[in-house]
Formats: sequence, structure tokens, C-alpha cells
Amino acid sequence: MDFFAVARSVLLIGKMPKDDTKRVVCQIKSNLALKGESLSFSLTEDGFKWTGFCDVTEDELLTGIKADTKSNKACVFVTDILEEYGKYPAKEIFEKGIALGISKRTIENAKQELGIKSFKEGNQWFWKQ
Repeated sequence: MDFFAVARSVLLIGKMPKDDTKRVVCQIKSNLALKGESLSFSLTEDGFKWTGFCDVTEDELLTGIKADTKSNKACVFVTDILEEYGKYPAKEIFEKGIALGISKRTIENAKQELGIKSFKEGNQWFWKQ
């Protein structure tokens, strides 16, 4: 406890809930600034690789249970649109998501997590599953 109390910043590393191939670095204490976003990484035969920002919290790392997060909300949002329309303009997905309080970065992470494909038609980018 003394070491934790003295430290100005403390990081927690754990397995990503429901994905044993990835790990998460989560800041659980920060006395000098706002807490940073969680980062995920993977360890493969080729070595260490950062896989990007994620919405995993310290509680999720410690319990192994993924809470209803912004990331889940974004995944449901993107999936619902693409299931209904098949393909959808990327610009409009971002606009609608932001209107719902989902950041562009969270939507991009959901796209990556869901394996959504991008393609260009004319001058416009679309997403499809």
C-alpha cells in the first residue's frame, strides 16, 4: 500500500475481457493530470504490437466482466445501421454517432473490432460488413 500511495501514476495490466489474445494497460491512479485512455496490445510469435485505444476500465480488468461501455454502444450502433442498410456512408455514420455522444475514435475502434470494410464509390466512402 505504501508504494501505491507514494506513486503519482499507477498502471494496471490485464487480459482484455472476452479476448484472451489481447492485453490492456489501464491507468488506475494519476495525481498530476487526468487519467489517460486505456491502451490494448497483443503478444504474438512475432512479438509485441500495440492494437490501439480501448474503453476497458480497471473494474473490467479486475473482474474480467466487460461492462456496458461506450465501445459496446458504438458496436451496437454500427452493427444496427449496417444490418438495416447493408452499406452506409462513413461520414454519416460518424455524424450520427457523434450526435448520440459516441466519439469518432470510439466509432473507428468499433469498426476495427467488428471487421467492417471500407470502400469508395464515386467521391464517397462507405462501410459494409
